Amino acid sequence: MMSRVAETIYWLGRYMERIENHTRLINTCFHDYHEWSGCELERQRHWEQLLTILGESQGYAERTDLSGEQGILFYLTLDAKQPNSIVSCLAKARQNARSVRERIPDFLWESVNDTYHWLNGQDSASFAATTPYLFYQQIKERTALFYGIADSSMLRQSEWHMFNCGRYVERAENMVRILHMIVDQYQKIARNTEPAVSYQFLVTGLKSVDGLEGFRKFHAADMQLAKVFNFLMVNEVFPRSVLFSLLMLEQHLTVMKMSEKDFEISASKPFRTVKKLQGWLLDFSDDLTDTTQMEAFLQNLLVSYNQLGREFSKSFFCEEV
Repeated sequence: MMSRVAETIYWLGRYMERIENHTRLINTCFHDYHEWSGCELERQRHWEQLLTILGESQGYAERTDLSGEQGILFYLTLDAKQPNSIVSCLAKARQNARSVRERIPDFLWESVNDTYHWLNGQDSASFAATTPYLFYQQIKERTALFYGIADSSMLRQSEWHMFNCGRYVERAENMVRILHMIVDQYQKIARNTEPAVSYQFLVTGLKSVDGLEGFRKFHAADMQLAKVFNFLMVNEVFPRSVLFSLLMLEQHLTVMKMSEKDFEISASKPFRTVKKLQGWLLDFSDDLTDTTQMEAFLQNLLVSYNQLGREFSKSFFCEEV
């Protein structure tokens, strides 16, 4: 597989995962904002947290033409001028899928293309007129269809493994950012509000990653920051934990190393970094009960994930000569 094709498929996986992540976070934030029983300042914090997680606080602040709830929803969803919006990510995913149509199933291309045209047909007026839950539910269903097609029809060859490498690199990085926000905001909330508010904040954090039911199977209603942190970081059976993503990366890189001679050397450095990160998580995460330690750990982890992304670029995506 040529480096250009590998990079395109890798980023197809990343963009589609990013769309799913953004959709879930926005939908959770919207519902909790309207269900929150605290004061308006506390309710408004939901949107501030969302913009922080997605790295869009400064970008949105510079948009003087947008304001309020509808402005934030438009900015994160339909704003084509915003490179990290759902519609922008979908446009990039569609472009990538189109450029490798001969390497992916036809139905997979049709799924991306159909979703792109559907979302591009929405505007601020129709968006405001519909129920946000139904709107974001449609995006979730369309991304679920995309992954279902990929899972059932992609050959288990290098394209499949590279696609999933992109998917799990993106998923783990998103989870680290979410955890960073949870730890940072929890300190402020726990100092200034009643315990019930802190409890609800952790519930919201788990709901934003579809982890509330899974957490309760391990910890029932024992909603403590350290236990939430540990669950989202190193639980081996929760599919959105950081460790689970690393285990999936290890699996796909291992198959690539064994199946293609060209990848035996290319995959070695990212593989070593993935194994190092796994060991690091398992060695330290159980001992982290102090929020200062958690924040330092997450910051170092985010730096390591950025390094892993660069290693993928250097190892797999250098131009052919």
